[in-house]
Amino acid sequence: MNSFEPWSSYDGRTFTASAGRISLEAAFSQFVLARTGFPGHELPEIMTAPSDDGETDVARGMVELQGEWLVDAFINGTVDTFIRPIGGGEVVKLQPDKWEIDEPLSRFAIGAINLEQWTKSGAEPTHRIFVDAKQYLNWMRGLQRPEDITEEQLEKIVDPSHVPPNRSESDPSGEFSSSARDKLTGADASSAIPPGVGPRLLGIKQIEDKVGLKKSTIYNRVKDKTFPDWLVIGGRSLWREDEIDQWIANQPRRN
Repeated sequence: MNSFEPWSSYDGRTFTASAGRISLEAAFSQFVLARTGFPGHELPEIMTAPSDDGETDVARGMVELQGEWLVDAFINGTVDTFIRPIGGGEVVKLQPDKWEIDEPLSRFAIGAINLEQWTKSGAEPTHRIFVDAKQYLNWMRGLQRPEDITEEQLEKIVDPSHVPPNRSESDPSGEFSSSARDKLTGADASSAIPPGVGPRLLGIKQIEDKVGLKKSTIYNRVKDKTFPDWLVIGGRSLWREDEIDQWIANQPRRN
């Protein structure tokens, strides 16, 4: 398979390495997993499947939203990106203004860029793209809001007698340990949280019932930043009930 066929590098391949940096595909794969629960190997199917006005389109919209957030970090200089000629050569910084494009996902799809025709998504790639590893991990950790449920709280919710293990090094977000993820997979996390331990969390079906909106509408509003963002626990998208209640309270009343 051509390594520059869109999304092909996410399908179980080893990402290209660079000293002190990670490939754009690796960074995006980790970010999508931390924020949505979708593993990287599912991205080819999500991003290339026909539109179905349903689950596939919702999943694609969630992935696109992660791309927008990551590009924002590149544009404002929070996370530096670099390029290296395909096949090897000198690594140089990619200036933030080179991310001022309409379709950034085309770069995430192949992890590369045509340096001379950088605004054209279909141009033959000339350079691979890398991300500063330290800046990226620091930025990822900073995304966790102070009021979000902590790992210690989560361990108490799952098993009050459990001694929290060290965070999994494979989880770049540092948000939740792998044991906590596994224990919550498929569980009703919202009903498992007792008062005083942490905020009550709601799954998508509960959110649909509570606000009277369809799943696709909810995710689209998250993308448009007109609806509270979700947390990812145990591979599930969960919302803080207090934030949903506040959102409802802020909606205009109908006469």
